[in-house]
Amino acid sequence: MKIQTTVSLTVRTDLGHKTILPGVRLRLGDQTSEHRFTEDNEHHKLTVTSELDAGDRWVSLEYMDDHDQQGGVEVLSMFLQGDPIGMKMYQCEYTQWSTGETKKSHTYMDKPGIWRINVGTHGGSVGFV
Repeated sequence: MKIQTTVSLTVRTDLGHKTILPGVRLRLGDQTSEHRFTEDNEHHKLTVTSELDAGDRWVSLEYMDDHDQQGGVEVLSMFLQGDPIGMKMYQCEYTQWSTGETKKSHTYMDKPGIWRINVGTHGGSVGFV
């Protein structure tokens, strides 16, 4: 059975001492949403909807490029099926591409990499695993 699942992330950029504004890609199943920031401290909401088979799925937010001089990206909030998930947002992991280091419960991406969180689709509902 396919379950229509919608995820939204509100993110902001933090240029800090770096020189390049980043671009990010939100992915769920085979669907993506992309955004290139145009100013420091810009807030943007990315949304994807995907038809998923039952089971566990990763929602990911990743840099579109791997240039080290890109500013940071912070995940501010997450919505699942239109509802805010609150503190469950910290059941995530962030992996820096350059070092391969993975940090748990980390919503600030200070270097290019991928932020991920696992959501499950089971019996007609969507939630966390």
